[in-house]
Amino acid sequence: MQTGIVVGSAILIFMGILIVLGRHESCLMPRDPPFYRIPVRRAAVCLCRKIHEAGKKGRFHGHEWMRESVRRDLMTLYPTKHVRMREAIFLADQLERIMWLVSAGAALAILAGWLMNQSGPLIHNRYVEREDYSGSPLTVTADESTYGEFTFEVEPRKYTKTELEQMAEDLFAQLPERIRAENPDLQHVSRNLKLKGVAEDTPFQVRWTSSRYELVDTDGTVHAEGLPEGAQIPVQLSAVCRADDSRFETVLDLTVVPEQLSPMEQMQNAIREALSDADRKTASEPRFWMPQEVNGEALSWDSPGQDYGVPILFVTAAAGIALSAGAGAQLHRLIQERERQMTLDYPKVLSRLVLLVGAGLSVRTSFSRLGEDYEKMREKGGEQHFVYEEILLMCHEMDNGILEMEAYTRFGQRCRSRRYTRLSSLLTQNLKKGNSELLRVLMEEADASFEERKSIAKQLGEEAGTKLLLPMMLMLVITLVMIMVPAYLGFAM
Repeated sequence: MQTGIVVGSAILIFMGILIVLGRHESCLMPRDPPFYRIPVRRAAVCLCRKIHEAGKKGRFHGHEWMRESVRRDLMTLYPTKHVRMREAIFLADQLERIMWLVSAGAALAILAGWLMNQSGPLIHNRYVEREDYSGSPLTVTADESTYGEFTFEVEPRKYTKTELEQMAEDLFAQLPERIRAENPDLQHVSRNLKLKGVAEDTPFQVRWTSSRYELVDTDGTVHAEGLPEGAQIPVQLSAVCRADDSRFETVLDLTVVPEQLSPMEQMQNAIREALSDADRKTASEPRFWMPQEVNGEALSWDSPGQDYGVPILFVTAAAGIALSAGAGAQLHRLIQERERQMTLDYPKVLSRLVLLVGAGLSVRTSFSRLGEDYEKMREKGGEQHFVYEEILLMCHEMDNGILEMEAYTRFGQRCRSRRYTRLSSLLTQNLKKGNSELLRVLMEEADASFEERKSIAKQLGEEAGTKLLLPMMLMLVITLVMIMVPAYLGFAM
């Protein structure tokens, strides 16, 4: 028996004994626990008590093997609970998890051993399934508990005389259907038959003989092309089936008739004949002219060649997908560039806003002045700045009747940056409370933003240095090559 089955069975038996012994124990669980946990939980509490009693007499005392750190954690988590009870619940929880895990492992070990016995060559440790008649000898390795390991071969199954007779009888009954192929039946044979040397799904080797080889050959080829209209020629086809030392024979009566062609096949034969005639007639001419009409039907010829349409479509589709992916990547890079630019422009915008508000202008007027200056700069060919575009949009919204507070909120949301969101929050809060502290708050925000920009500039510098590392390494390699190659050639000479 497999070791996994033995050990797994022993573990499950031990678990069963614990469940029986602990059937009267307290669960030490919250009310209404799941029914399937109760027996295992009681077994865990029973095992916990047995461990405790083995170390020290009394119930739930001592637990010298519990770490002090665990005790301190339990006291911290449950300061109002009895420490010994919490220790008991903690240990029962651990043992219950271990018992579930060990039980699952034991069950899987038993299942794996059973599956091995089922799928291996030695089934149930009692017998080996032979290969079928078409199989090969099976090499089996088996271990005898007393005398060691043995390796031997099991030959494929051999059928009895009675079984072979029955199989041959069934095969002979199926032969007319098996060999007729595209013919309607064996009394109207005009197309090739399906004759094989091995009968499928049987152990028989089949040898065919024909009474008229000029009409029906042993490979199934039927020669009915030159037969006159309405001819019906009988042919006998013999099949000799052999398996082991047994031999069975049957004779099939066939009737070969002229081939009945479909209109499509008739037209195809006529075209082939027209092509042959055209070749013969134009043999001495430099050009071969395709026939344009056969049996009164016009023909349209075309050179098949290789169709490049499908590959072109695939290439076009792939290029479209690549362009689409590239556009998406480019758009993502623009978004990143926008975020980077707005981050760098934040201290500038804030300092100019502080300057204008300190000069006595209102916040709304200050933003309008920033927008006007940006428009003049753009008219002179200046660079686009996304934050000023958002400021212009905010000013247009306020000019169109949107409340100033709502315009500031929308501005912060559109900028998609925590810095501008913070600025819009400061502006809206000061609109609610009044503008007495606005200048001081903006100045503090400007100072903080400049410090933040310093750290961003430092980070960008580190990134630039990292990007330059690879070119520097390449230049170093090129320099070494330029120095070493002439030196090596000089030594070689």
